[in-house]
Amino acid sequence: MQTQSRKLLTAALPHIGCILLLFVLAAALFAPQYDGKQLFQNDISQGKAMQGENLEYEEITGEKYYWNNSMFGGMQWNLLVYGRDANVLRHVIPVTRFWQKGAVGMFFGMGLLTYLGLVLMRVKPYLACIGAIVMMLNVNHLVLLEAGHNNKIRAIANFPLIFSGMLIALRQTKFFPQLCGAALLGVGVSLSLRANHPQMLYYFLLACAVWFVASSLSGLKGLSAKSGRGVLLLLIGLVLGVTSNLTQVVSSVKSSESTMRGAPVLQEPVGPASSSSVKGLDWDYATQWSNGWRDIYSLFIPRAVGGSSVEEVAADSPVGDLYVQNGARPAKDGTISAPMYWGDLQFTSGPYYVGAVIFFLFVLSFFVLPVPWRVGFGLSTLLIVVMSLGNNFESFNRFLFDNLPYLNKFRTPASTLHATALLFAIPAVLAASKFVDMSWSDKGNKDQLVKSLYPAVGISAGVCALLALLAPSLFDFVAYGDARYPREIVDLFKEQRLSMLRADALRSIAYILAAGVVLWLFAERHIKQSWIALTLLLAISTVDLWTVSRRYIDQDNWVKERSLAEMFPERPVDAQIKKREGGKRYAYRVMDQSIDTYNNASTSFHHNTIGGYNAAKPQRMQDMIDYYILKGNMNVLNMYNTKYFISPQGQPQVNEGALGNAWFVQDIKRVETPDEEIAAVAEVRADSAAVINVSEFADEIAGLRPSSGQGNIAIKSYKPNDILYTATTDEEQIAVFSEAWTDEGWTVEMDGEVVPMLRANYSLRALRIPAGSHEIRFRYEPTAKYAGVTLLSSILLLLLLLGSAFLWAKDRYAEWSIEAAKAVTVPAVKQAVPRKSQEAKKSTRKTKKKKK
Repeated sequence: MQTQSRKLLTAALPHIGCILLLFVLAAALFAPQYDGKQLFQNDISQGKAMQGENLEYEEITGEKYYWNNSMFGGMQWNLLVYGRDANVLRHVIPVTRFWQKGAVGMFFGMGLLTYLGLVLMRVKPYLACIGAIVMMLNVNHLVLLEAGHNNKIRAIANFPLIFSGMLIALRQTKFFPQLCGAALLGVGVSLSLRANHPQMLYYFLLACAVWFVASSLSGLKGLSAKSGRGVLLLLIGLVLGVTSNLTQVVSSVKSSESTMRGAPVLQEPVGPASSSSVKGLDWDYATQWSNGWRDIYSLFIPRAVGGSSVEEVAADSPVGDLYVQNGARPAKDGTISAPMYWGDLQFTSGPYYVGAVIFFLFVLSFFVLPVPWRVGFGLSTLLIVVMSLGNNFESFNRFLFDNLPYLNKFRTPASTLHATALLFAIPAVLAASKFVDMSWSDKGNKDQLVKSLYPAVGISAGVCALLALLAPSLFDFVAYGDARYPREIVDLFKEQRLSMLRADALRSIAYILAAGVVLWLFAERHIKQSWIALTLLLAISTVDLWTVSRRYIDQDNWVKERSLAEMFPERPVDAQIKKREGGKRYAYRVMDQSIDTYNNASTSFHHNTIGGYNAAKPQRMQDMIDYYILKGNMNVLNMYNTKYFISPQGQPQVNEGALGNAWFVQDIKRVETPDEEIAAVAEVRADSAAVINVSEFADEIAGLRPSSGQGNIAIKSYKPNDILYTATTDEEQIAVFSEAWTDEGWTVEMDGEVVPMLRANYSLRALRIPAGSHEIRFRYEPTAKYAGVTLLSSILLLLLLLGSAFLWAKDRYAEWSIEAAKAVTVPAVKQAVPRKSQEAKKSTRKTKKKKK
């Protein structure tokens, strides 16, 4: 037993060492976090600004609000994650991060889950560590972090669980290992969905499906699902993974129906890119951010297309010198930021670099792995890469966009490449393991592996060399924004971009050759210990990724932790408006023309606006923007209570025609279709008539006659999700409220009784109010549907994982114990037999001598 325990400890030491290395790398990369600093993440900052009013009220009341009046005249908020706390698997997340918070916890958790997934695929610890480092130090993941796309990173971190679970369930022959694999996949799906970025999960599951089909059809050996058991268990795991987030999924799907990603409202498009003319997103809008073929080169040459739109160049370089001459100050590390990116995206914060070493090993995998693995990884990776091209490969991607379910809900095809790191890492480490696990007695196998190194090095290094040599004849090195610079400056940019491409191409070649030499030395027995070869390979790969990563995450990205007020300082114009309104931001809206009105939420931190930023704007508001607001229609701006305009110069302009929070109208313009409804808005004065769609609200306005439009209606108390009005009128009439209408979540009570809410002017709320004095309360209370299913599914999934893992480990431990016992007793027997025989021979000899 003592020997078995010692062996168990010895077997565990490499795993402990690798996990500690992953933690040290994460802590070193994000060391400023421990000094109380935080990364400046633009999208996170914008997210805070988006909910300026909600944050104010949360601080006062302690409540969480699911309606946001800060942007676009009001919109649903936080429903994409509504109800996810019912998923008990959330308690697993801190464990996978060793209870570390921030960037350290997020990236260490990603590395740990990748390591675990690869070990479960029977990859040796050092090689699994390489794969984990590829995920942790993947430059694209760090670029996502710098931009503030934390949800994407959280979703991607669980991909190793999904793939390893799929592989275990398909290749194991016993029930409990298969069940454990299916549960592992379910947990990965559940945690990815909970991360609230289903787009990433969609792409990866699509790649997994292609891998499974392609590898199976090409003859993958070891499939245990002959009876369909493995596939059936995987489907069960997938269903449990989804249903363990059912409340969140249903809430997300339901809320998206009223956004630009939902079904169209109008039948006639406003223009060629109208989101209201298609189900889901419009093709042109959805594919605005599509990679070009040249962007793909950055997978293995970091600055193949310049790196980023604010790439650091040496201050003593020609471009750096130009900036210094024009007053720019170099950073502490002696660099200047310049627009070096020249790919097909409008701008980018960094490349997709997976590492030159990993790229070489990925190429090597096509020479050493079995055919089904080559086909599976080849086609799944190719699919993801081609999908990232979006409108630059329209014939293929348009077909997928129109026919694959839910694909037209997603924008930014370039983001599909975020799912590629693991697809490169797995075949790369499997290829390296072929060398580590080679049989030295099988000379034919050894020779074949050595021979495979030459084409792999030749292809991977050769592509880099060709790009470096032929780049001037292949590319023009011109970027989108170059038109705003004089020609001589553009020429300087082009020279710098070529120089960067060539320098990084040579850099990649050096790392490829270094990795190839290590494998060759090991295969030829010049390096006899596998741990030495693996350590060298690990070191080369880590240095490769680390040095490039530091270009995009360094000390300059960290700032002292700041309050929101410091992040969004109050401008003089903001102070003037607040003073004029006495701080009652619900009493007015602002249109800020000094910023990108519909792609910037900074003003929404201080005021309720008709602009802002959100990737899924309310569809009806987007239609009003397209039809009227972009054209400066004051009738529409007045009905949205746009009381203040901020000029491009940052000066306030008061709009005396703004109609306030609510008003009575004299007449009703009856229409029958949404298209007639939005068109009629231009035909009536918003202060005197309301446009009502009688195909939806005929009963609610039946018998209502024109009125005087006189009366008093005002807000008595206000919270974003609970607004109390008082109304007094001498006759029955219609009141219009300058609040965004939605068909779910809002209820209206008049004098304590629920009454139907109408829609007026295509996008606002309205109410039929009888004569007299009344209290009218609008409440927003979304319902958490299927919370019980979410809770039960997540508990069942967790129990299945723990139970099947325990039973599988128990069987494995029993088998290992028997093997360990044999390993201990057999040598003793072998040693004892010769001794006895020798003693017998000696005694025989003595007897013979005596006889003689």
